[in-house]
Amino acid sequence: VQKVGDYDLSYTTTADYDYMLRALVLNNFRVRYIPRVIADFQIGGISTSGWRVSARGNLECLRSRRVHLKGPMVDAAFFLRFLRRIAQIRILGF
Repeated sequence: VQKVGDYDLSYTTTADYDYMLRALVLNNFRVRYIPRVIADFQIGGISTSGWRVSARGNLECLRSRRVHLKGPMVDAAFFLRFLRRIAQIRILGF
């Protein structure tokens, strides 16, 4: 937490994305595979509650990449994340 900083709560649905971006990309934290379940999440919640929330989350992720990576106004990840979310919403019926 000292290197990465706290969760930025100005990201209403993507504070975890922003935090992981800062940890993994900016601070070179490594990821390791742990061959057991350490968390069990259910489908649902605010990030899967509909199109508007999904669009806002997509814009928040883009803002995080622009702030920390000095990226362009729009990048490929913006569209890929949106397409993945559309598929998820169609499959799950949200």
